[in-house]
Amino acid sequence: MSENVYVLMEEGWEYNDETFFHPESGSGTPTKVFPTQEAADTECNKRNVESIRELFTSAEANQYFYNFKDIIPYDKKKDGEYMRKLEGLLEKIFDLDIDSLNEKLDNQEEIEPTKSATDEDWLAFQSMVNLNFWNVVEVEKA
Repeated sequence: MSENVYVLMEEGWEYNDETFFHPESGSGTPTKVFPTQEAADTECNKRNVESIRELFTSAEANQYFYNFKDIIPYDKKKDGEYMRKLEGLLEKIFDLDIDSLNEKLDNQEEIEPTKSATDEDWLAFQSMVNLNFWNVVEVEKA
C-alpha cells in the first residue's frame, strides 16, 4: 500500500514585458511537504491570503492583468448571481465596486482593505478569480 504526501507548490509566473502570466507548460516550485492534506491546505490558504492581499495593497495587481474583469472566469462574466457575489466581496474587502477598483488599479494606487475583511473573505475572492499563487499537489510517497 502506498502512502501519499502533500506538496505545497508556489505557482510559476512569467513576465512578457506587459503582464505576468502562467506559462502553458505549467510550472511551479515545490516548497514544503506535509503528511496530511489538512496541514498542506492550511499553509496554502495562509500563503494565498498573504500573496493576494500584498498584491492588491502594494499597487502591483495591474502587473497581472490589464483590467480586473480579465481575471474573472470567462464563463462567469454573464452569470448575474456570480457577479453579485463577487461585487459583494469587493465591497466587503475594498469598499469598492469593480469600476472603482479598476480605476485605482489603472492609477497604480495602493488599495487599503477594509478592517472587516477576513482571511475567509480573501480566500473566497481568490476562488472567484483566475489569480492563484500557491497550490497543493498530492504525491505518492516513494
